[in-house]
Amino acid sequence: MSLDYASALSEYENKGVCGIPEVRDPDYIFEQKVSVLTDLLRHSSYTVVHTGAGLSTAAGIPDFRGPNGVWTLEKQGKKPAFSKPFTEARPSVGHMALVALERAGYINFVITQNIDGLHLRSGFPRNRLSILHGDVFMEKCGSCGAVYIRSTKMVPTFGLKPTGARCTKMKTRVRPCGGKLRDSVLDWEDELPEPDYAIAVKEARRANLQLCIGTSLQIHPAADLPFTSKQGAAPLPSSRKRRHPDDQVKLSDSDSPSHHSKPSTSTGSCPTRVVIVNLQPTKFDARADICLRAEIDRVLTRVCQNLGVEIPIVENEGGVFIPKIVLRSKHTTKSERFPWIILSHPENKISPFASNESNDGKKEEEDQTAVSKKDKDEPPTDNKPVIELPQ
Repeated sequence: MSLDYASALSEYENKGVCGIPEVRDPDYIFEQKVSVLTDLLRHSSYTVVHTGAGLSTAAGIPDFRGPNGVWTLEKQGKKPAFSKPFTEARPSVGHMALVALERAGYINFVITQNIDGLHLRSGFPRNRLSILHGDVFMEKCGSCGAVYIRSTKMVPTFGLKPTGARCTKMKTRVRPCGGKLRDSVLDWEDELPEPDYAIAVKEARRANLQLCIGTSLQIHPAADLPFTSKQGAAPLPSSRKRRHPDDQVKLSDSDSPSHHSKPSTSTGSCPTRVVIVNLQPTKFDARADICLRAEIDRVLTRVCQNLGVEIPIVENEGGVFIPKIVLRSKHTTKSERFPWIILSHPENKISPFASNESNDGKKEEEDQTAVSKKDKDEPPTDNKPVIELPQ
């Protein structure tokens, strides 16, 4: 659970601004903003989604800085009343909506700070996902770099420490590598993993729609990524270290609970749009085109309804959730390189991979000619309509 993870981290004085009051848009503002977000998704040529702990609260995992977050309550000498173990958490409606939107061609990539593993376990394709702070179901060999996925048990350690398991990838025809496996979960000041961070930077720079979901945008360098494709954006820092948050969040009058701000219409000549979906105001709200204050599941459900995209249901086998990990997106081209060697963990009794995925990281042959719903609904054109943001 997130409480165990938080307590396992090194002592760190500055954990960011905690306990900022939540704000909810009135229904008519909600509908207006969701309609604009839907249009932006329809007409975006490349959409990148940035996710934080707020996405997983609907799965029973507390966030860290919300009104009932782990660190908010810690400052009050309290603990969350309920925190579901990572091993019992199921992907939320929001997780499954992102899976559906990727399959339909409306989003191109997800960059996550979450360590709960729910993106991968929901079936979101690995080659369309950057995991910046680690995954409690993922280990990496310190010798050959092979990545191992656990099906039901989480890693026994945090902070890139040896887990006690050994690499079983064959180094020769007769001998396995035997290197020590380490957990992938970062501690404070640990460097973000490669190739995930480099891929995240590349993908963020491609986007003309950046969608931030459930993140307070306080941890760097992840918080800088949604704005890398904005006109006049500052260069990314050279350090890959997971740095402490800024000391305080400055809120404008429009961020107060008594005022419901409307989307900004000022983006200059830059075509890149930034949308923030978060119940708490963030320090980056003034740089966003839309700040949508509502529960994430509600937002993504309505977006999928507007787009005619069906959200898949999480399947349980005998009451037990078994992940169906997908390595490659249906939109993967033959020339795309897969930069990881991904294997089933030697302790697994059940494979974590979907039926058309093999444990050596090679996908079985499948038809790559499928056309996404977005492509069917929207013929190619060089004259896409201008999206009018509401006044």
